[in-house]
Amino acid sequence: MRGILINRSSILQATVLLALLFAGQFIGTFIAVIGALTQISPWTADINKILEFMTTSPQIIRQTQFMGTLFGILFPALCAAYMFSGNYKNYLVLETATTGRTILWTFLSMIVILPAINFIAWLNSQIPLPQTLIDMEERSARLLETMLDSNLIGTYFMNILIIAVLAAFSEEILFRGVFLRVLIRKKSHIYIMVWVTAIIFSMMHAQFSGFFPRMLLGAYFGYLLCRTKTMWVPIFAHFVHNFIQVTAIWIFRTDGKMLESFEIIGTGTTIWLTPLSIILFFYCYRRIIIENKPKSYNGR
Repeated sequence: MRGILINRSSILQATVLLALLFAGQFIGTFIAVIGALTQISPWTADINKILEFMTTSPQIIRQTQFMGTLFGILFPALCAAYMFSGNYKNYLVLETATTGRTILWTFLSMIVILPAINFIAWLNSQIPLPQTLIDMEERSARLLETMLDSNLIGTYFMNILIIAVLAAFSEEILFRGVFLRVLIRKKSHIYIMVWVTAIIFSMMHAQFSGFFPRMLLGAYFGYLLCRTKTMWVPIFAHFVHNFIQVTAIWIFRTDGKMLESFEIIGTGTTIWLTPLSIILFFYCYRRIIIENKPKSYNGR
């Protein structure tokens, strides 16, 4: 199976990848449902009660999220990389190390960009959406709120493991590791494909009220890969972003006003932070470029 589809057409590789993703999602969902059934009495509960349990139990939601990420994202991406290359680690650019300075500037870039991301998210929220999408996003928000609503430090670390560590690693392996490689056929097209991958990345989250900020973050992760020639830098950047979000929700879990204030930094009375945020972000990105000259990722 190793390298069986190496150098095949992008269409064939993309088709195989999508088939693996659908199969993985099915397996992950099936395992999550079986796990839920072990905690209730399936013989006395109808399908509606089972579904209600799966959407109201924090433990089951975490279990579903874990299985969905593991089987629906990571395993299909690794299988695809194995079939699309002779060395999946090299294909995914996992064998290349980075520098401490690159990690530092990447960390700082993810901190300083927060006000600008919040501002873009606010602009995105002004776009009217169909009621169907609004209802879908409200359901997703309730699931996430239920999953993260806990005072226990152990639960907090479990959420960090699932949302910050596993999700960041798996999504970068899939989108920047496999999708980007499948799309790239010419070096001159690499940055176009970075943006195409970022759009796919944002669309597959199915949360359209945050489409544009997520797309921009996805593009930045792609640029980090191109500039540093290692997957570990975009994985780290993605981890930092998710870590900040989960930690902020946990810290301000009992103070809705403080959480709201954190989420709107860069808008309203603090809008002046947005241009400063952009300037500092590009300064950090420039330092990353300088630190990693003359490397450039060519997608081959």
